[in-house]
Amino acid sequence: MLGGTVGTVAHHFFPAYTATPGAYALVGMGAVFAGVVRAPMTSVLMIFEMTQDYAVIVPLMIANLVSLFVASRLQHEPSTKPWPYRMASICRRRRRDNAMVSARSQK
Repeated sequence: MLGGTVGTVAHHFFPAYTATPGAYALVGMGAVFAGVVRAPMTSVLMIFEMTQDYAVIVPLMIANLVSLFVASRLQHEPSTKPWPYRMASICRRRRRDNAMVSARSQK
């Protein structure tokens, strides 16, 4: 929705220089998909297959890189990782942290 809003405002003020609001919405949708699933090329292929327009690819790739960078900084493991693997890594991290705390307290 944010992409569509930005596209509407940009197209209102600069109609000769910007794309339609739908293109902005598609780029925003692809960027969200790339950030959540951590699959930027899948997002590029999906949006290209929907639009059949090469002009969308470069802005989409830039938005995907920004989205992927922000997602990796906010959440180190993707949310699509299977639940048992996430729980196992959480347990390993807690065991490691507990071992470090107990080692400090023994000194």
